[in-house]
Amino acid sequence: MGNGEIVAFRAVFQDTAAPVDAGTPTCNTWEDGVDKLVYNGLALDEFVFELEKGGDGVAIVVTIPALGLTMQRN
Repeated sequence: MGNGEIVAFRAVFQDTAAPVDAGTPTCNTWEDGVDKLVYNGLALDEFVFELEKGGDGVAIVVTIPALGLTMQRN
């Protein structure tokens, strides 16, 4: 990756039908989902972004480590 700021996010999924959430926006079910889906020994819910150096937070690269996939903005 280049010289921009690196930030990572995890995708979380809420099961609003689960009794613990009871249709509320509390989203307790996400706690059981982190790292639940893995591929190549890495979590599929992790996304790593490189932001433009000195920019306004524009993502120029996104990487999904589990897939060994990196996509660059043209």
